Amino acid sequence: MVRRNIEECKRFIDLVKDLGGRGVKVRPNGVPAGAEPARTFEQIGRALTECGRAAADAGVEIWVEVHGAVTAVPRNMKAIMDACGHPSVGVTWNSNGTDLDEQKSIAANFDLLRPFIKSCHINDLENDRRGTYPYRDLFRRLAAMNYDRYTLIEVGRTYDVAAGAEFLRAYKKQWEELVRG
Repeated sequence: MVRRNIEECKRFIDLVKDLGGRGVKVRPNGVPAGAEPARTFEQIGRALTECGRAAADAGVEIWVEVHGAVTAVPRNMKAIMDACGHPSVGVTWNSNGTDLDEQKSIAANFDLLRPFIKSCHINDLENDRRGTYPYRDLFRRLAAMNYDRYTLIEVGRTYDVAAGAEFLRAYKKQWEELVRG
């Protein structure tokens, strides 16, 4: 299974290179039932090292989404990144509930993963106003590290064309407010 995933990633690397893209997003998606987490993190890291070498040769990056029941925990993702250690491999900050500590702060977890951030998912920016996810703080932290990459919108709703266009206009306005600080 691991070998198959590595080879599939390499095919995506070739595709992204051919398309002139910047990165291939991958997801570890957790730890198999009964598996030892630390060994699994090491295995994922080694696989990512091989993918990172192929990505570097193609002039692209690997963006590992902080995703999955166990692998979405930032300290576990850091263990994966430490096991990998390849400069062409980094993380996609995923705006998860697991980013938050008891005070609903991302500070410690962001600092833990900051050296690896190559991509960023955002979802419902209204969560900042609702107090359920600190997007204002996330955007401030991204600006402080001179993040000049994309923030990938991931919204779990579908819209018809007119409603979708209106949603995107409103979303862009919220995004611009957050970027301005």
